[in-house]
Amino acid sequence: MRRDTQTGESEWPGERRVAAIVAEKATLLGQVDQKLAGRTAHLMAVKLLEQAWPDSYASILTANNEHPPLVLRVDLSRKSKTPISKNGQG
Repeated sequence: MRRDTQTGESEWPGERRVAAIVAEKATLLGQVDQKLAGRTAHLMAVKLLEQAWPDSYASILTANNEHPPLVLRVDLSRKSKTPISKNGQG
């Protein structure tokens, strides 16, 4: 993308629209967050879960968006069973 050195305007015609969307980001996100499907990004699952678990579907969708717990997998065939110290040495 090149800019006109005299006016500073871009030669890309969509730049103004992108700038408008960036400026409206908070408003747009607020509109999306008004509905549970948009807030949890589970557009198809909301109705199905609501039918199956009407009392807890919202908490199910919210919990599904949480970060999972950390799981550490160790290939013991490549390392002895001796505990690994803080400095990484076995």
